[in-house]
Amino acid sequence: MGFEAGPRSPRGRRRVLQRGGSSGGEKFVTVERLQRPLCGGSRPHFFRGVCTVVTKLFHICEPDVAVFGRKVYQQWRVICRMVRDLETSPWRWWGCPSICREPDGLAMSSRNARLSPESRERALCISRGLAWAEKALLHAHHPSTTTSPISDLTSQPVLLAVAAHFPARDRGTVRLIDNTVLNDPGDSKQLQDRTQQQ
Repeated sequence: MGFEAGPRSPRGRRRVLQRGGSSGGEKFVTVERLQRPLCGGSRPHFFRGVCTVVTKLFHICEPDVAVFGRKVYQQWRVICRMVRDLETSPWRWWGCPSICREPDGLAMSSRNARLSPESRERALCISRGLAWAEKALLHAHHPSTTTSPISDLTSQPVLLAVAAHFPARDRGTVRLIDNTVLNDPGDSKQLQDRTQQQ
């Protein structure tokens, strides 16, 4: 059963887990500093769950190399920090620099299927806005004044991350995310090696 197709209430989800034999856990893995901002503000336990599940998977599989997407950029950075801190497998991990996109530019997600036709069209503003920012930086000679605490967009990598809600075709809203890293010298070399970072 997919998460979106499952019960929406916490009580209903507990019943599904109990039928599946899950008794819950009392030990968790957290990366305190990196999991607090951005998505962590509205989803305070999300990255704790990610780190716990990924750690268990690494212990079971003991991989030499792991490959991750970077659409949830904060998740990618949290996992990198976790692997370095725990000094566990894998010894090398790769963050794919390119986000898989639909032909019209929308970042691929199973949630896209829940968008109404109108919301699907409106959601394109995310990828178009990020593309505009990349183009603006490419042609900029001097950074413009901004309310951002970053004083110079041209001398350091800058993450532009977007999380937005759009009306769903059935009920509620659909949360979509996307990002781009401006001036990122690591886009062509995303292989991380723990032996070189200790």
